[in-house]
Amino acid sequence: MVREQANSDALMALGEALVRPDGLIGAWAPLVCHVCSCLELPAPTRSAAVLTLCKLMATSGAFCEEQLPLLFTLMGREPEQAVRATIAVALGDLVVRHPNRLEPWTDRLYSQLRDSDVRVRKNMLMVLTHLILNDMVKVKGRVSEMARCLLDEDPRVAAHARLFFSEFAKKGSSPVYNLLPDIMSSLSSDESLGSAPFREARPCRDPAETLPRCSRGWAARPSRASGSLRKQRRGGTRSERVARDRCR
Repeated sequence: MVREQANSDALMALGEALVRPDGLIGAWAPLVCHVCSCLELPAPTRSAAVLTLCKLMATSGAFCEEQLPLLFTLMGREPEQAVRATIAVALGDLVVRHPNRLEPWTDRLYSQLRDSDVRVRKNMLMVLTHLILNDMVKVKGRVSEMARCLLDEDPRVAAHARLFFSEFAKKGSSPVYNLLPDIMSSLSSDESLGSAPFREARPCRDPAETLPRCSRGWAARPSRASGSLRKQRRGGTRSERVARDRCR
């Protein structure tokens, strides 16, 4: 165990030395960053440069922290979806490699779930699924972004979101239901979800099946959702109460 830790520390020190400005690899870092930022270059060239940049960031923690603003800037302004998809996958590796340095950027990770390209959204959802289920990224306060994927127009993204919540529900004691207030509060104030008809959430065994109905309802008609919950607290709708009285 002690020897493994010593080997790990030695490799980390070697990586830091290689990526220093006067190091063997670090001397090329300014050129790599310039190519990444130059939108006039062909997309395959920029993609290769971005992949190289991410590998350099994985090698050195200090270099990673220094270049994170550039990487997220590229994620936001890069017109080529293939480059953004590459960054989405690389961000997962960087979180595993340097979790403490990526922690302040967690909100930016979740924001990529709203990318205009389905491939980027799918890659980011798969990355976050792996990180959350392995307790590498905190989900509280941001889980509404994952729930929003249940309503994605692409069936593959929606299916993967359902799989995430199904697996996440197996962790601990009802973790999904404990997060429902946060999900409802965030989705009900999200005007970008449109005005789909309210669909009342009914109890079911799989939380991933409940969430789409809840999210559509709260996002579309918060007032109707609140009224429905009040009816449930009073014992259900009028027709449900009449039916119960007749059965007594």
